[in-house]
Amino acid sequence: MRLDHIAYRVNNRYRSAGFFTEAFGYTLGTEFQIEFDDGSKADCIALGIQIPDFGPIFLYKLGPMSPLSLSTMLHQKFLLATEQKARL
Repeated sequence: MRLDHIAYRVNNRYRSAGFFTEAFGYTLGTEFQIEFDDGSKADCIALGIQIPDFGPIFLYKLGPMSPLSLSTMLHQKFLLATEQKARL
């Protein structure tokens, strides 16, 4: 199974998109609006990134997470996945 998308609810989507493009190399995609079942709407920006296929990486975290702790955890999972793939 592949992760299709992650959605973040933020106060300023342009500032948040800027962070992801600078910090992680994402590219800006289409801006669009989605409508939820209750009639509320959200303005969105799609971001894209090329991710190497290292197989499944499982993330477990309960509670709020800062972008710094998320990037640290992703880096650790990346190193573990690379190590495991090298052993095969």
